[in-house]
Amino acid sequence: MINQSEIEERFERLEIKLVYMEDILLRLQEETLSQNQDFDRLKGEHEAVKERLRQLSRDFEAVPQTKPPHY
Repeated sequence: MINQSEIEERFERLEIKLVYMEDILLRLQEETLSQNQDFDRLKGEHEAVKERLRQLSRDFEAVPQTKPPHY
C-alpha cells in the first residue's frame, strides 16, 4: 500500500511536470503568434512584388517593339 509520503512525492512530481508543460505551451503559443505575424508580413510583401511585376509587364508591353534605327 502507498503511504502518505509516497503520495505527496508523486503529487509533487506531477505538479512539477504540469508547471513545465504550462511553460512549454506558453512558449509554443508565443512562437506560433510570432510565426503568424511573419507569415502575414511576408504574404503582404509577396502581393506587393506580384503587383509590381504586373505593372512592369504592362509597362514593357507599352514600349514599341521596333528595332533601333542603326539596325
